[in-house]
Amino acid sequence: MVGSFARAITSSRRRSRGATRPGSGSARRTIVSPTGVTFEAYADRWLDGARSGINLTRDLNPYKPSTVRAYAKHIRRVYPMVGSMRLTDVDVPALQDAANQLTASGLTASSVRNSFDPVRKIFARAVKERLIAVNPCAGLELKAADGSRDWVDSPQRVARALAVLSRRERGPWTVAFYAGLRCGEIQALRWHDIDFDRGVIRVERSWDRKAGPIAPKSKAGFRKVPMSMLIRRELRELQQQDISRRGDDLVFGRTADQAFAPQTLHRRTKAAWLEAGMIAEWAAEGMDVPGLHDARHHCLTHWGRVWDVGRLREAAGHSDIRQSQRYLHVPPDRDAEDAARLDAYLRAM
Repeated sequence: MVGSFARAITSSRRRSRGATRPGSGSARRTIVSPTGVTFEAYADRWLDGARSGINLTRDLNPYKPSTVRAYAKHIRRVYPMVGSMRLTDVDVPALQDAANQLTASGLTASSVRNSFDPVRKIFARAVKERLIAVNPCAGLELKAADGSRDWVDSPQRVARALAVLSRRERGPWTVAFYAGLRCGEIQALRWHDIDFDRGVIRVERSWDRKAGPIAPKSKAGFRKVPMSMLIRRELRELQQQDISRRGDDLVFGRTADQAFAPQTLHRRTKAAWLEAGMIAEWAAEGMDVPGLHDARHHCLTHWGRVWDVGRLREAAGHSDIRQSQRYLHVPPDRDAEDAARLDAYLRAM
């Protein structure tokens, strides 16, 4: 089967090479001959290449194992609609129909967008290989993601929520709420990544549940994050509690070299918050029980109220500044504060 796939790809490339049509001025448009390769077959081969490191990200880095697993899961939602179609026959209307069907089935806008994220990358690869002339995803219209990343709480209540946890659970949550590290980055944190003298956490790797230690999400993921006094105190106490762990040992691991399981942490934390009445407080205000990513968002949002977007981007490890701009929430009293600052400026003139 691999051989027939390769022959189909090679045949298609040969048909497409040199086949051009004069366009306006000096522009020329490539004419691509039909290929017998189906979208599903090509997509599965692309996923294999992503797993093996042949297909790379836009930054020319290997895909993270968790990313490939997510792509493989999400794209299977699209297969029933366009998987059996020839690669060259999949066009904008076919993809739009598929997206509309997923939406009609009850999937959230975020889930639909996630389903088409690998589709875009797969067709981009097909364009580079000259199997198709244009990426049909370029004309695809998808509904914006539902709502916004709006899990943000008061610093006072977060402090109370952390206080009811045991030290075993409190450490990872403290780093998430006050340093904004991603879950995998917290799992992979080693003691030599904690620089008490300079007051920073060096983020140099992440964690995959199957592969173990891996590189951060992107080049921007390699960074230094300032430690507040709350983080320093928590980590100092944790260090003194278990003096056997040092250097390359994991800070929050089940063992010195095995990371904690996020599901277990969430289960224990939820039980503690339920008993302390924290879940009832959040529910009364229409807020869900936070996860580690919610804690990261809470942290970045409060950073956005004291830092400029450039500093926030650096500390958050965002590769695209637009990601950071999403966290610049405007406080309810911002207008009054801005007016007061403007008045003070004008009076000083």
